[in-house]
Amino acid sequence: MGKARFSVNGVMLVAIVFAALLLFFSLVMVDKADRRVVGEYYPIEGTKLGIRYTTLEPSGLCEGSRNTAVLKVEGTFGHDWGMALEGDALYVNEYTVTDLGITMCKLVRIDLGTYEKTTVLNDALLRGRCASGELVCMEGAFLPVDRPEENPLCRLYRMSEGAFVRERQGTAVLFLDPGTGRVLRRVWDENAYGDDFETRWIDRTMEEAAP
Repeated sequence: MGKARFSVNGVMLVAIVFAALLLFFSLVMVDKADRRVVGEYYPIEGTKLGIRYTTLEPSGLCEGSRNTAVLKVEGTFGHDWGMALEGDALYVNEYTVTDLGITMCKLVRIDLGTYEKTTVLNDALLRGRCASGELVCMEGAFLPVDRPEENPLCRLYRMSEGAFVRERQGTAVLFLDPGTGRVLRRVWDENAYGDDFETRWIDRTMEEAAP
């Protein structure tokens, strides 16, 4: 009777799956045990709107002050650098958490006249505006908090979604026209998760950063 043989890759895959299952059940138990009440409100300058995060009511884009806020668009949205106002359009990061505990992000556009939400880019992270006004995004990016370059669960998630897994480090940096949401430039950055991202991409014009 022959002995079962496992390749190194097979053993690693089993270990990754086991770790993912362990993490999933750990997160479920922590979530069930967590009864903290969260209530935060971030006004959007120049408007009557704000971003609300709360465990008591649905989070999302609201109209009014903290105490009188009326929910207009439900979702977990970014604020500060994760948001850009352009006329009657609000570009904002929308976050979701997978069963593996990985935080994913997509860029959405909210029409402030109709409050209709449309997806501009999937798996993309808005990082702000560059010096010439274009929106700067990281394409196919995990949040830095998930440590994508060293976290095997990020690779496992990509495999489970059938997405292409890049063998090299980094991600693509996109420049978007804030008026139309159209991609104007795409540049690969092997150090996209570095601490100097703003210096290299945000503090420069599109032409200076991506000649």
